[in-house]
Amino acid sequence: MPVYLYPATLVIDKKVVADKYNGGLDQFRKDHFVADTDRAQEDDELLAINGMDPEDFDIDDLVRKGLDFDEAKQSSNDFAIVTRYKNVYWKVNWVMDNSVFAWHINTHKKCEDRANVISNMPMQIIMDKMDEGVNFFDTIRLEDLE
Repeated sequence: MPVYLYPATLVIDKKVVADKYNGGLDQFRKDHFVADTDRAQEDDELLAINGMDPEDFDIDDLVRKGLDFDEAKQSSNDFAIVTRYKNVYWKVNWVMDNSVFAWHINTHKKCEDRANVISNMPMQIIMDKMDEGVNFFDTIRLEDLE
């Protein structure tokens, strides 16, 4: 399911967190999900931490907690930093994006299609619908589309 991209979003495959992060998914949520904020998102395949700038993310902490990061290459296959304005720090083969949403390559096609429809919507329509209480920038979930 696609997650909304903030100016900078650190995206992690949930399977990697479950397998490698000290304490697994529960500990990751405790460490990074703050109540009543939009700092973090989660869908069926991804965890996402939102920031304003790629330097907002504590990569050293992720490494201390079990994720891999190659200092020499300044990259990781365990996580990716995706920025809204296409400043790619490194590519991974398991995440795709359209500059508004990012999704795991295994996400359901209906969710990917919805992310692409929203990202191509005129801003006035989005603003009008948001005035009516519809938030197009919530995480897109398959169960919400059926």
